[in-house]
Amino acid sequence: MNAIKQNIWAMNKTQDIKSCVLLLDTMYDNSQYILDEGHEADLQSIYIRNADCIDLAAYIYTYGQNRSRYGVELLLPINLPENSNWFSMTEKYENQSDVQLMTKISSHLNLNSRLV
Repeated sequence: MNAIKQNIWAMNKTQDIKSCVLLLDTMYDNSQYILDEGHEADLQSIYIRNADCIDLAAYIYTYGQNRSRYGVELLLPINLPENSNWFSMTEKYENQSDVQLMTKISSHLNLNSRLV
């Protein structure tokens, strides 16, 4: 995993992804999540992981979406009782506004808002 704690504008991402990360950073304490540029992410996508449980993640992307809209896959880790291997189930949402996206990410990753 390629975790990021750096200048958002220096990231090798599209402007929409950088704007999404900036909004996330403005609304939530960045110690609660990890930005992961690796794990199959490209210029138009990024993984955001819960800092305490990295298997709990949201995959954000802009390809195939309307302008200024995001797609998000919420990754849900499941530990099967018969073995110790983890796998993920996903919930997928398309064409989300930035407000809809932040609501889904914060709820999924259990992020506490700075704006309270």
